Amino acid sequence: MFSISAGWAPDDNVKVGLSATRQIFNSAAATAQDYVDTSLNGLMRMHICKPLYFTLLGGYEHVEYFNAIDLPMPLSR
Repeated sequence: MFSISAGWAPDDNVKVGLSATRQIFNSAAATAQDYVDTSLNGLMRMHICKPLYFTLLGGYEHVEYFNAIDLPMPLSR
């Protein structure tokens, strides 16, 4: 449905990144069920000295199942 990301580097030693996505997937496990996956992620990276970086990562993910068939199916007689 959407995917967006942004990056910012105030100088050569610091980098910051943020991303967000929301997608719909078919469920392989549950019949007539799809799910929406929403995620937010962040990254901060600092160059401490020539061979050493400090990196901080974080994220959040939410998965919600929903009925893929909107109308109830009529029973055959």
